[in-house]
Amino acid sequence: MNCSVHPGRPAYTSCARCKSPICMDCEVRMGAETICRSCLAKARDASPAEPGPPAVGTDQIAVQAATSESPGYIGAIGAGLLVAIVCAVIWDKVVFYTQYKAGFVSIILGMLVGGGVVLGANKRYGPALPIVGAVLAAVGILLGELLLIGDIAGKMVEELKGAEAGHISIFDKLFVAIKVFPLYIREDMGFLDWVFVAIGVYSGYKVPARMMQSEGEG
Repeated sequence: MNCSVHPGRPAYTSCARCKSPICMDCEVRMGAETICRSCLAKARDASPAEPGPPAVGTDQIAVQAATSESPGYIGAIGAGLLVAIVCAVIWDKVVFYTQYKAGFVSIILGMLVGGGVVLGANKRYGPALPIVGAVLAAVGILLGELLLIGDIAGKMVEELKGAEAGHISIFDKLFVAIKVFPLYIREDMGFLDWVFVAIGVYSGYKVPARMMQSEGEG
């Protein structure tokens, strides 16, 4: 008996399903059965597709990608702190030389610090970023007050001692400012000053929080 597919070849066995004689090249093992290639193709076409993982939409992929990347908290703190220091120095010098202290500047400082935190985190989602922004905004505002006290104290010493005092170093100014700062906070900072500080801290909190909100909505 010859193979039903290759007439010139002797049949080695028969298909367990269609009973056609088949040679060694045509036989296929499927489980415990020996079948021909034609029956194998029919079995594959009739069998349901194996269940795969659920399809994931592009929006879900974007959310998963955003949440899988952790924010750079070190970069966020570093950038926010750098912005806070720069703003504190600028604010100190502007107030010292103009003798005019505008409370709304603390709001701008808070917004800039919050923006620095967002940029330092590479605009990645992070639940602690608003807190980082708020804390660093407070640091920037209070550092500006500290530097201002140092400049005022240095000027007073120079005026009292005259030419003998010479130039007061920044370290001496900071030393005096740190000693006087607790008394300044208790007695010289009024209610309105603290209101502007609170608004500035809120600004430092709100900028990263808005970034997180837009990230979640996207």
